Amino acid sequence: MGQGLSRRIDRRGFSLIELLVVIAILALLIALLVPAVQQARESMRKTDCQNKLHQIGVALHNYHELHRMFPPPTCYGSQSNYKANMGSWLVRLLPMMDQGPAYNQYDWSCTATGGFSDTLCADNYILAMQEMPSYRCPSDAIVRSQNRPDLARTSFIVCLGRSLDFNERRGAFALNRGTAISEISDGASNTMAASEVFSHTIFKETPAGDPPACPGLPTPFNDARGQAWARAAGVRDWGYNTWLKPNSDARECSSFKDGSSGQPQVLLAAARSFHHGGVQVLLCDGAVRFVSDSIDIETWRRLGDKADGETVGEF
Repeated sequence: MGQGLSRRIDRRGFSLIELLVVIAILALLIALLVPAVQQARESMRKTDCQNKLHQIGVALHNYHELHRMFPPPTCYGSQSNYKANMGSWLVRLLPMMDQGPAYNQYDWSCTATGGFSDTLCADNYILAMQEMPSYRCPSDAIVRSQNRPDLARTSFIVCLGRSLDFNERRGAFALNRGTAISEISDGASNTMAASEVFSHTIFKETPAGDPPACPGLPTPFNDARGQAWARAAGVRDWGYNTWLKPNSDARECSSFKDGSSGQPQVLLAAARSFHHGGVQVLLCDGAVRFVSDSIDIETWRRLGDKADGETVGEF
């Protein structure tokens, strides 16, 4: 009995120091895990974005098989040989993207001035307000542009080539016309069709002057790039050129080449993405490649042109 009473149980708890050590270890583990989880999520978003661009590439080739050319990025003005109402290339691809009902909703008979009015051609306006997930990269978290918050955005735009004057038609896509693969003499695997863009970039339309200077920037702010998947008005909405590297720090702008009002004739606008270190590009053969921001500028410009006769090289 006395021996049992003499036994004592040591029930000492954690000391403050031990508790702080445990908390520090947990904090370190969390600090290590969170970036890894975020990186894994971005990797999945990047893969999803790549798959979406690939599907667009398949749709482009199905369109080409049917029409013997890629779709025009947009059509407006008196020189257009198509239905000129600012309907985008992405609208024309809807039947090839298993979106036949959405395509049938679009009214191609509307004029350019009324094609996206909430009172004129209301069907087009309603369609343009609807989100089209197939045309959005999940890494692009910007839902609507401040410029046109009523219109659903896109993350994908077409390549106009290296020239600042997009009327030179050096790229696989050009205003008011489609392009046949036979015109891409540099090879479909060496020529870009499309890439990524995100809104909320500093961009300005200037009354006149050369875009390399981008006079008058950084105000006013214009976030119109990629502002609508269905409505392709100004070239800033639907195109990029390869004068600048992907995700360039340079300011962007467009201007009227001759100083007159009307559709801008000159553009300085880069491909852009939220992916770390580069952008996804869709080549004219349907392949999708991730191109680094540090790509050689001449290689990038050659990728933009469809028939310059220059060797692209590794990228």
